Amino acid sequence: MAAGHKLGKDFIAGLIFPVFFLTRHPCRVLTTSVDGKQLDGVLWGEMRRHIQTSRFPLTTDKGGPLLMNHQLIRKVYNGEQCGLSYIMGRVAETPEGLSGHHIAQTGDGIPRTLAGADECSGMSESALDKMSEWADRFLMIGNPYECQNSFKWSVKGRPGASGDAGGDVPRAGGRGYHRKIIRIKAEDSPNVEYGFAEIKAGKTPSNRIIIPGVLPYDDYEWARKNWDEKKQCAGLDADWYQGPNVLMFPPEWLNRAESLHNALAGKRRIGRAMGVDPAEGGDNTAWCIIDEHGILHMLSLKTVDTDKIIGQTLALMREHGVPADKVCFDRGGGGKQHADRLRKMGHAVRTVGFGEAVAIDIKHGKMAISVRKDIREEKYAFKNRRSQMYGELRELLNPARKEGFAISRSLTQLRHQLSVIPLDYDVEGRMDLLSKHSPADDPEKPSMQKLIGHSPDEADSLVLAVHALLHKAHRAVAGAA
Repeated sequence: MAAGHKLGKDFIAGLIFPVFFLTRHPCRVLTTSVDGKQLDGVLWGEMRRHIQTSRFPLTTDKGGPLLMNHQLIRKVYNGEQCGLSYIMGRVAETPEGLSGHHIAQTGDGIPRTLAGADECSGMSESALDKMSEWADRFLMIGNPYECQNSFKWSVKGRPGASGDAGGDVPRAGGRGYHRKIIRIKAEDSPNVEYGFAEIKAGKTPSNRIIIPGVLPYDDYEWARKNWDEKKQCAGLDADWYQGPNVLMFPPEWLNRAESLHNALAGKRRIGRAMGVDPAEGGDNTAWCIIDEHGILHMLSLKTVDTDKIIGQTLALMREHGVPADKVCFDRGGGGKQHADRLRKMGHAVRTVGFGEAVAIDIKHGKMAISVRKDIREEKYAFKNRRSQMYGELRELLNPARKEGFAISRSLTQLRHQLSVIPLDYDVEGRMDLLSKHSPADDPEKPSMQKLIGHSPDEADSLVLAVHALLHKAHRAVAGAA
């Protein structure tokens, strides 16, 4: 089942599993997902809700047959607990943990084992393969984000001349399917259908909710206007994107930024925020000063003597009039230590860690409010702070935003860094940016450094400055941001 966002796939899956379990005996159901919170809070949350709100009592404390534990449901059959039957939840950490749930065949041909995998675009093929070895029935569900596993291949076909062509596979004689593909698009939402019906009748959509919890018409309309092509394909059209690579900062956006910079020539401007990306290893230290219109100044230097970072930062603050609480250091690469020294000198600068949780404290102000309108539900739109910071720069550069954001044509290194960054999302639909460096235990893993050819120092200093401009300054305490 490949589905768009807010279309009830977990609601349906949470109903399928207990119904399957209750309608055959003995029976085993294994449910899994890529994340423990997703498995317990979403999929099992829906399953518990169906069981607890059933018209007929289902749990043993109400006279029903089900014994419920955290992520384990047992069955009472003929007055005794069945030792063979269960519904179990298990995170897909290792493929081996998903194997061995078969039941001996009874000869009646009734399927008695069911594997259910949620967020399948994030599953490894080895994990899916282990479940397929024992399951009589296999329900794969998820949003169609880029992956190379059976979830995608079942729908789109497996690469190779002799590969699976994908799609439905009917049983002989026309009785059912060996494989049935279900795609749930945004237009399948009854709420969206009702909105279209109102438009067809010459009415303004009322955003009437036919089924609560399913995609409303106004959310659909907003996404069609504001999501990029790749996210619309997965989140609305329930399909894998097969067009050209989507970039976080398309060339026409960067061209517009350069034109806006030329239009600002001669205008008096004052620095509103500064980002500092301190040198780490052989990288440069980069400083970026911005105002609400764009970049005023950018500097990148080798700082073998890291004491120079303090002096250069203070000089740039004085030159461009940037207040200390609008200066933001990357906490890594010695940034925390530099910030602590500046604070002891009486300059209440800030730090931020690229890997920390998403910030949702966007401050008030003309530019921040326009960004807030473009980025809805910030906490759920980005995987981490790094993705959020680059995502907010993307919204400033978006031509749909009338104010625009200026970048000088002379900043060729910055343009190179921004121009190759891919726009991608994780299995939950959150913007997901490449890490700055490949991890030590996986040096071949894609990273910004591998993509660009060196560390994105200038780009990081820019997004740090944007973060300082858009977000509230919190009161600094020792060792804190």
